[in-house]
Amino acid sequence: MDFLSLVHDRHTWTVRDYDTFIDQQSDDDQDQRVRQHKLDPKVEYLYKAEGGRSEVIKKFRSHATEFGDVDLLLLVDFDNDGRSAFLTELNDKLDEHYGGLLRVTANRVHQNIDMEFFNCDILNNGNIDHSFKLAAFKDDLEAATNIKKGEKRSQHRRKIWIYLEYCNRVYKDLRDFIYY
Repeated sequence: MDFLSLVHDRHTWTVRDYDTFIDQQSDDDQDQRVRQHKLDPKVEYLYKAEGGRSEVIKKFRSHATEFGDVDLLLLVDFDNDGRSAFLTELNDKLDEHYGGLLRVTANRVHQNIDMEFFNCDILNNGNIDHSFKLAAFKDDLEAATNIKKGEKRSQHRRKIWIYLEYCNRVYKDLRDFIYY
């Protein structure tokens, strides 16, 4: 959550046209919150924390048919497994839930030293239902930014800010992928 918020803050500098949503810290139902953001013109971006790759996949599986009206960006860690392993895991979960009717395909559009960027399609019965963007750390955010377990959140934010400042190519690639 801090990573995308800091990317956004660095990109816009002053305008906070985004909201954050963390299941564990919210009284709102996830579906209700997504619907709210579809209707609210003041909020252009919704950053949602899930707590790891398996949680992202689980939540995506549960809501894959509801993202048609939302410009969705998934940010995940590939944990050195790559796109194929991630897509296999994601599509296996979609198969469990939708009986093989939904599939996700991903076409890499760019990569840099730490990240890969994909345009993805959700296929419903073989036809493109809607599209979304996938940005992935080749390893993980913690490895890229040198975040250690047990550090305070303020240390995490400082390390992310330093990473975005000094790994300018990674920042620019991600910024361009999200906003342009």
